[in-house]
Amino acid sequence: MSSPDDSLESLFEQALLREDPLEREQWLQSVLGHDPDKLQEVRDLIANDEESDWMDKPRRIVMEMSLLIEDMRGKQVGPFLLAEKIGSGGMGDVYLAKQLMPVRRYVAVKLIFRDTEHQQILERFQREIQMLANMEHPNIARIIDAGTTDTGLSYIAMEYVKGHGIMEYCKLNQLDIRARLELHLQCCRAIQHSHQRGIIHRDIKPSNVMVTVVDSEPMVKVIDFGIAKAALSESVRKDNEYSSSIVSMMSMSITSHGISPGTPPYMSPEQFPKSGLEIDIRSDIYSLGALLYVMLTDQNPFDDAQLTDKSLEEIGELIGNFDPLLPSQRVPQLAGVLRGDLDSIVRKAMSRDVEKRYQSVAQFSEDLRHYLSLKNVSANPGDSWVQFLRLARRNQLLIVAAALVFAGMLVGWFIAVYGAR
Repeated sequence: MSSPDDSLESLFEQALLREDPLEREQWLQSVLGHDPDKLQEVRDLIANDEESDWMDKPRRIVMEMSLLIEDMRGKQVGPFLLAEKIGSGGMGDVYLAKQLMPVRRYVAVKLIFRDTEHQQILERFQREIQMLANMEHPNIARIIDAGTTDTGLSYIAMEYVKGHGIMEYCKLNQLDIRARLELHLQCCRAIQHSHQRGIIHRDIKPSNVMVTVVDSEPMVKVIDFGIAKAALSESVRKDNEYSSSIVSMMSMSITSHGISPGTPPYMSPEQFPKSGLEIDIRSDIYSLGALLYVMLTDQNPFDDAQLTDKSLEEIGELIGNFDPLLPSQRVPQLAGVLRGDLDSIVRKAMSRDVEKRYQSVAQFSEDLRHYLSLKNVSANPGDSWVQFLRLARRNQLLIVAAALVFAGMLVGWFIAVYGAR
């Protein structure tokens, strides 16, 4: 078992001393079996040690540079004075910072190490920053500035979202199903906007969806388009005139099989390296479905036990070959609410067959809005009786009024007949 002062770098170096992969894995299990997160981090470092990372830089050098990144508090990067570290990603750290000019405000600054000798990469970095900067939507955290320091640290300054992750917000405020669906619809609007701009997020998950409060109302802010990809749709390219290059500038999940575009519990089957399938906007729809699953059940689509100690390839096989339990099966106490429409909406969004998913976020959102307004949803049309019941629920006042009128007429007819006799 590892001691508290065993740093990632120390464990990484010790693991490299064991050249035999089987022996190395056994050693890792013996010292980090109790800490799955740290175990995976060390595996990631090992897997990328002999490969070039996304910046053609050996992982070991990036690891060494990350030690410098961790000590940036109180230093200035561009016009930003870094304060406390508020997050970390595969390619850098996020700091709360104060912008000093031309206006004073708090922002979130993400630092990324870059080799300044790779001018082509730096130029692509700037082009792709501009592509993301073109997104202007109230539910997307804005990019404010970007640049590179003399020491090779590239940085991105983003709107600082003061609030909670979407699941934390739901739990703190004890939101019911309707309120959670309203929040999810805000997230859908953000992703639909990015798709209209030709950008696929590829890492939609609860920690990348923040909720802040504006004028006493909750507002969703989707953050970290760090592994976003330009959509390859010809129509999108014509409409938006964006390039089809990969935007890989803020964060990536590094795994034992290389760089993974996303976070495994929320990745679509085609996002796994060995799927051989093309990634398009429907990958985001799968992830939106997984997010909805979590918001409805407070549980991941697949149990942590199903994913623990599995390689990326094994996780890909699991997600590519098995469907998660329906939400109503995961939360029996809410089965009456979840069974039917909501089960069907989640199942369609998370279909392993991309052709059976919603083909756009607009279709997904429409079904959610129809559910909220008691209209028929495309994912679960139901039989004639089910449709009649929906119609009745949607027009309760009209039906009650008609029933009263009919009852009055019936009473009047009875009185008339009785009097005549």
